[in-house]
Amino acid sequence: MIRRSRFLYVFGAAVLFLIFHSARTSYDASSSFQWPLEPGHAPHRPPQHGGPKGPVVFDDEDLAFGEGVGDGLDNDDYGMGPPVVQPPPHLLPGIGSGGTQPLPVDIEPVIPGQEKYPVPSGSVISLPTAATKALPHVQHVFEAETEAEKIERLKRREEIKTVMVRDWSAYKKYAWGHDELAPVTNTPKDPYAGWAATIVDALDTLIIMDLDDEYEAAKHFVSGLDFSSSRAQFIPVFETTIRYLGGLLSAYDLSGGKDKVLLEKATELGNMLMGAFDTPNRMPILKYDWRNAPSQRLRSETNAVAAELGSLTLEFTRLAQLTGQDKFFDAVQRVTDSLEVFAKYNSSIEGLFPLRFDASGCRLHGGEEEIKTPLPPPPPPAGVFAKTEDDVKAEQGMGRLVKRLSGHAPEWPSDAERKAAGYGDLAPFNGAKAATGPEFSSNKHIPQRKVGTGAGKGNGEGAFLPPSYPVNKKVQCEEVGLRAWGSSQKYSVAGMIDSLYEYLIKEHALLGGAVGQYAAMYTTAVEAIKENILFKPEFSDNANVLLAGQVTINPNEGKRSFQPEMQHLTCFIGGMFGLGSKLLGREADLAIAEKLTEGCVKGYEVMETGIMPEIFLAKYQGSPMTTTKKDKLAEKTEGAKLDVDEAKAEMKEVKIAIGAGAGAVEGREAPKNATAGTTEESTEDTWGSALHGKVEKDKRALVDLSPDMDLTSLTDDEVRSIYAEYQQAAQDDIATKAQAKKQGSQLGPPTFKTTSNANGEVERIVDPKYILRPEAIESVFYMWRITGDKKWREKGWKMWKAIETATRSSTAHSAISNVDNKTPVLTNSMESFWFAETLKYFYLLYSEPSLISLDEYVLNTEAHPLRRPVV
Repeated sequence: MIRRSRFLYVFGAAVLFLIFHSARTSYDASSSFQWPLEPGHAPHRPPQHGGPKGPVVFDDEDLAFGEGVGDGLDNDDYGMGPPVVQPPPHLLPGIGSGGTQPLPVDIEPVIPGQEKYPVPSGSVISLPTAATKALPHVQHVFEAETEAEKIERLKRREEIKTVMVRDWSAYKKYAWGHDELAPVTNTPKDPYAGWAATIVDALDTLIIMDLDDEYEAAKHFVSGLDFSSSRAQFIPVFETTIRYLGGLLSAYDLSGGKDKVLLEKATELGNMLMGAFDTPNRMPILKYDWRNAPSQRLRSETNAVAAELGSLTLEFTRLAQLTGQDKFFDAVQRVTDSLEVFAKYNSSIEGLFPLRFDASGCRLHGGEEEIKTPLPPPPPPAGVFAKTEDDVKAEQGMGRLVKRLSGHAPEWPSDAERKAAGYGDLAPFNGAKAATGPEFSSNKHIPQRKVGTGAGKGNGEGAFLPPSYPVNKKVQCEEVGLRAWGSSQKYSVAGMIDSLYEYLIKEHALLGGAVGQYAAMYTTAVEAIKENILFKPEFSDNANVLLAGQVTINPNEGKRSFQPEMQHLTCFIGGMFGLGSKLLGREADLAIAEKLTEGCVKGYEVMETGIMPEIFLAKYQGSPMTTTKKDKLAEKTEGAKLDVDEAKAEMKEVKIAIGAGAGAVEGREAPKNATAGTTEESTEDTWGSALHGKVEKDKRALVDLSPDMDLTSLTDDEVRSIYAEYQQAAQDDIATKAQAKKQGSQLGPPTFKTTSNANGEVERIVDPKYILRPEAIESVFYMWRITGDKKWREKGWKMWKAIETATRSSTAHSAISNVDNKTPVLTNSMESFWFAETLKYFYLLYSEPSLISLDEYVLNTEAHPLRRPVV
C-alpha cells in the first residue's frame, strides 16, 4: 500500500511538472515586453502629397504604434529567438532542395487585408517621365592593358573566385536554405525571417562570377520561397528590402529579363512590404508586425533609425519601373518628401539628418485630458538576474544618472498602474546581473513576442503586451511631420544614417535625373557634410587624408560638440563623393573622395592585422575640415563642448546596473555557476560586447554606444533602451558560449573593449572587431572605376590578403574579434553581405571595367546592381 501511494505521488508530481513545463514553454515562446516611447515636439511643415489630413480619432483598441525601437539591432524583437536549426518552413510544396516541404501546422500564410489608410487614386505619385538627356559618364576611359597586367589581374580574380566557391560550398553543406552559416560551429541560423538570406543576397554574385550551375540551383530554390509565411513575428523592413528585394531585382536585371520568376518573387515580396506603409502619414513601420497588421491600425516608430527610413528608394523605384506599378514609387517618394521638408525647415544642420526620427506623425491628445509622459516600462521577468550588493549600489548610481539627465527619477509603475495601462502581470525585478547557467543555451529566459489583435490586451494566446502609450477611451492624434527623436541630436555619415545620403545620388542616377529633388538634396547634404563632419586626422607620417566624425547638438541647451569617431561603415563615403562628383559635375569633390578613401585605407594599414576595426577614435586637433558652420546654433554654440567628465565618472556604476554580466566590471568575481568554458579572460569584456554585440546582425544600423559616449544627452527612453540592450546582449554572449561548448568548437570571447592601438597611430580603438564588412573595398572599387589609377588595385590587393588570411576558418570565413591582435579569434559569424558585397567588390576590382559598368548600373547599399535607364 505504501509503495502504491509512493508511486501515485511520484506519478502525480511528474504530471504536474510536465504541465507546468509545457505552460512555461508556451509563455516563453509567446510573450515579451516593450519600452513605451514618447514622441518629440519638433516643428513641422505639412506634407506635400495627398493623404489623410487633420486630426484622426481612434478608439483605444485601434491605435497602436510600430513595434520595436526601430533600430534594426535586436533580432529577438523580430520573434526569432535562438537560431532555427530545423529545415526552413517557408517553401511551397514540391519546390526546393528537399522535394515536398509543406508548411508546419503552426505557421499559416499571412493574407494581406484591405488598406486602412489608402492613398486616393488621384493622389498616387507616378513614376516620372524618363529624362531625354543622358547623365554625365562616371567611369574612366580605360586604355588596353598589357599582357602581363592581364595575367596578374586574372590570377588575382581567380583567387577571389576560389574563396567564393569554397565558402559557398560550406554554406550549401551546413546551412542550405537558412539565412546564414555560422562558419566555426558549422551550424545554420536565421536572423532575417528565415527566407534564405544568403541565397537571395548572393544570386547576382553567382551570375557575375559565372557560377552558372550554382546560380541555377539557387534560382530554383528561390522560386519556392513563400513570402507570405515566416517564423518571424516581425519583419525588418530595411534589411528585407536591401537584401531580398534588392537581390531579386538585381538578379533579374542581370539575367537580361529572362528569369521572370525572380521578378514575380520580387513583386510578391514588394506587395507584402507595402503593408508596412499602411499608416496615416504613410511612413513605414520598420519592424513590421506583419501577422497582426491586417487587424490593427498602426503608425511608424517614434524612434526610427534614419538609414532604415530613408534607404528604401532604389529598390521600390526599380520595382515600380519593372512592373509599371506606381504604388511602389509612391510609397518611397512620400518618405523622401518628408525628409526634404525636415532637412530644410527642422534640422539643426540644414541639409543633414539626425540618426533617429519620430516618424509616427502623431502628437497625442486625450478625450478628457492630454496624454503626456507614457508610464515607465515594467521590470524584466524574474529568474533572469540575481542581485548583489554591487547591483544595489549600481541601481543607485543609475538613478542619480537618470535624475541628472532628465530632471526626475523614474519609478517603476505599481501593479494598479500597469493594469490600468494594459500591462499583464509581471514578476518583480531582481537585480541586474546576468544569469550564467546552462539554461541560456536555449535562451529560455528570453520570451518570444507574439502579438494578438490588440496591443496591450489579452489576445487569448497567453500574451500581454503594453500599448506604446497609455490611451484614453478616445484619442485624438494631431498630425505632425517628421521630428528629431530625443533632446540631443547626433549628425554623422556613419551607421544609422549612412545609406540615406548614399541613396540620394543613386536615386538621381536610377531616375536618369528626371527628378531634380534628389540632386538638390544631395548637393545641400554634401556641402553640410564637408563643413561639419569631415576632418583631417593626425598620423605619424602626416598622411594627407580625411575621415568623417560626428556632431552632437542639444538645441534646448544650445550645446554642440564634435567627436573624431570613425566607423568602418563610414568608409562608403569615398565612393559616394566620387559618384556624385561625376554625375553632378562636382569635380572638386573627387579630390575629397580620394582623400576619404585613402583615410580608410590608412585605417587598415595602422592595425596589426592590416584590417580596419569597426570603430576607432582618431588623433585629432582643431576643427572639422572647414570652419564655416551652417547649423542654426552656430553663434551660441561656438566652441561649446558637452560636459562628459561626470558621465564618464559614473559609467562604472552604470556598467553594473545595465546587465554587464559576470566579471564585466573591475573587482567583480565571476559567479561559481558561470557557464562552462567561461574564463576570467572571456568575461571581462562582456559589458563591451553588450554595447556592440547585437549590431553585427545589421548592415547599416549601428547603435551609437561607446564607453565614453555623451551620457548627458540621453533621455529617459534612451537610458531604458540602453538598459535593455545591455541585458539582452549579455545574455546572448552567454548563449553563444554555451552553444560553442556544446558543439565542441572554440569561439573567441566577446572582445568589445576600448583599447590602445598597438603602434599608437589612433587615439583609441572603440570596437576592435571586423565582421567581413565591404565599405572600404567598396570605395576603393569606385576610385578605380572613376579615376583609372592603378594604385587602387594595389591597395585593394593588400586589403584582400589581410582579410583573407585573418578571417579564414576551417570551412569558410568568419568575423574576428580584434583587428589589432596578430592572432585574432574567429567569432562564428559570416553575414550574407560577405557574398553579396565584400567578395563581389573584390572580384569586380580585378575584372574588366565593362563588367557592371557604373554608366549602366547603380548599386544599392547591399551592392546589388540595378539597371539604369537607357537614354
